[in-house]
Amino acid sequence: RFDGLIKDIYETLQGIFNIWLPNSGYEMDERYGLDIYRQMDRENSQVIMDLCIPVK
Repeated sequence: RFDGLIKDIYETLQGIFNIWLPNSGYEMDERYGLDIYRQMDRENSQVIMDLCIPVK
């Protein structure tokens, strides 16, 4: 789950794919990923979303 500024989503994804995933024991699966937007506050550039990454 990501809860923060919209501008920080890219940095979070970089951390997932470049740090967490290589050290997790998992590997990417060929299925599509999914982003589920739970709440978005465009006025304050805040978002709460689930980043669903297919792993095996």
